[in-house]
Formats: sequence, C-alpha cells, structure tokens
Amino acid sequence: MAIIPNTHQTPNILVDDLMPLLKDRELRVYLFAVRHIYGWQDKIERGYAYISLSMFEDGFSRFEGCGLTKKPIIAAINELCKYGLLVKIGDATNKGQAYAIGQNPDIDALRNRNNTQKSSSGVTPPVEKVHQKGWSKSTASSGVTPPNQSQDQNQDKHAPDGDARPRDLVFDWLAVNMYNLNLDTINKSYGGRIAKTKRTLSEIHRNNGTELTPAHLDKFKSWWAREYSGLTMPRDAVKLSEYYLEFYGSHKTSPQSQEKRRIVLSMRAQSELGYDTITKGLFNDEIEAKIAEYERMEMS
Repeated sequence: MAIIPNTHQTPNILVDDLMPLLKDRELRVYLFAVRHIYGWQDKIERGYAYISLSMFEDGFSRFEGCGLTKKPIIAAINELCKYGLLVKIGDATNKGQAYAIGQNPDIDALRNRNNTQKSSSGVTPPVEKVHQKGWSKSTASSGVTPPNQSQDQNQDKHAPDGDARPRDLVFDWLAVNMYNLNLDTINKSYGGRIAKTKRTLSEIHRNNGTELTPAHLDKFKSWWAREYSGLTMPRDAVKLSEYYLEFYGSHKTSPQSQEKRRIVLSMRAQSELGYDTITKGLFNDEIEAKIAEYERMEMS
C-alpha cells in the first residue's frame, strides 16, 4: 500500500465507532490531540504530548487550533477523559498537560449518554449494537499503543512543547515584514493568511526547481522598494504572487541561471579590475569581493 506523505495515523475506532457518538467539540479536540501525539516523530514512541489550552484554542506558528474557545475546549477535554478517549499523564506543567490516546475508550458509556440525551429530547435512538474495539498491543511505559513505526517517515520530525513553536523562517519573515506582527501574538486569522501566502510563493519556486527562503524575500522587498516606491506591498496572496512572479522572472533565481549570472558579474569585475584577459569562468577573492559589492548595490 502506498504511503501518503504528510499524514499521521488516526485510530480506526474513531471512524468505525466513536464519530457518531461524539459531540462536535469533542471530535475537534480529540483530532487535535491525535495530531499532536502521533504526528511528530519524536513523540510517537513516547506515546504522549504536552498540549496547553492555548494550543487547543489558538494553535501555534502556521498550525491552527481546533476552532473553539477555551470554555468548550475544557468541557470537551473533561468528557474525553471521562470516557477514556484521552488520558492525562501526570500533573499539568508550564508546558501544558501531557495527554495520551486512551487504549480502551468506554464506548458503552458513550452510547448510554447519547441514548439518554435522545430519549430526553423525544428522539428514538437506533438499536444497533456498537462494539468496543481496543488496540491490539500497548507499550509498558504509557499503556497506549504507538502507530506502525514503518510509517515514521510520514510524521513531522519535532513536536512543540507546550506553547513553544517550531521556527519557520519564511512564515516569520512574512509575519514581521508584511503584517508587522509580533511573532508571539499571531492569532488564527493572521496565521491562516500568512500560511496561504507562503504556500502561494513557495509554489512559484517549486515550479522552477528552487525553494523559497528568507533571502529571496529580502531581495523581493528591495526590488519592490525600487520598482514600486511609495506603494504598500499587497497582502492578498494571489495579488502578491503576481508581483512576485514579475520579480522572480527579472532575477531568474533558478540554480542554472544563478551560475550564469555569477559568470556575467565575474567578467564585469575582471574588466573593472583591469584584467588584460577576461576569462569566463575565473573567480578569485578579488573578483568574489566585487561580485558581493554588486549584489549589495542591487539590494540597497
């Protein structure tokens, strides 16, 4: 079976049995917890992860939260723990509470809860039997079962601890330079817009065999200041990408064209330095210094 990139394992029991029994808020919180427990390589074997209330609510970096406010999140966590879908590991810390995915959720109790609620509202509940499914094996240390380790390559490598956010330099550049945001106070609305902008600009580079970096964005910012002096850079991802394509084409930042451009600058430097013979592939410290000077002038 083919492995799907950028995925994490989710218990089959969620779709097979639990989903129709969970409230919307419980399902959201449970899925968020699964992502952060089994979606990072360095947390899979451990079987649990620290997740703070602010992470549930606001997310972190380019990752969104579960779309709920703190009160329903707390209520959902309490219910999930009560019925064994989530298990608290130890006491809460400054990184948040550690959670594991429960091995044997109490599906019968969930079923009774739903039947009681439906009966009280005058709705006749269905009569089919919901069978409880546990996972086939568990770890001795945490009492939870790790996913198939052969699919580790699908997981992100490093999880956040509590509110700590993995550094995404392109995301941070866009947040600071385009939206004038403090990196520690990026809300969900801005986070989503920044992530969309990053994806749009990254696609331009992928189509040309390169990777978007803060250095590209620095050059784009300098180019914008020269070409569109006095105008504010658009924040709409689609509109911005139109200007970025114009910039990209003018700089020809593919690896092959970069090398050709260096050769042109090398020949220019040799001429300025008074070389009697201009050699196409010649680079030395003196020439490299001149090339760096030309590039600084372009970016100023």
